[in-house]
Amino acid sequence: MPKHIIEDAQVTINGVVLHTRVKKVTVLTSIRSPKLATAMGDSWEDRVKVTIRDWRCEFEFYQDYTSGSVFEALNGIANSTSLSGVAIIVRPTTEVISTGNPEFRGNVLLDGDIPYINVSDVGDLNMAPVKFVGAGALTVHSSS
Repeated sequence: MPKHIIEDAQVTINGVVLHTRVKKVTVLTSIRSPKLATAMGDSWEDRVKVTIRDWRCEFEFYQDYTSGSVFEALNGIANSTSLSGVAIIVRPTTEVISTGNPEFRGNVLLDGDIPYINVSDVGDLNMAPVKFVGAGALTVHSSS
């Protein structure tokens, strides 16, 4: 079974390429839990499958304040008036899209806080952990 070590994940949020500033990236999908449909008189629990899907992603960025920075990208998202979210693109590597390097695309909405300054101790790195939720479908591309 192949094993993957990811050293150069491609991350683009709202048109800003942030792969050189990301420490951690997670893209998750899910399906809603089955609904309980047990009626009076049933002797066993009954459940109905729900096919509504969901997705979300989480990142831990090295915060910086330069042009094209994490701060600039996240602040732009926080100040956005778009109801459909902002575009996000994530690939395991910066290499070309392929079956071994699929691209995950979709629109996301911010889910929680944006830490503009996040240092827990003197001399620590300023990190920006952020969470997004999908705003529509997550598409997976394995060719360009």
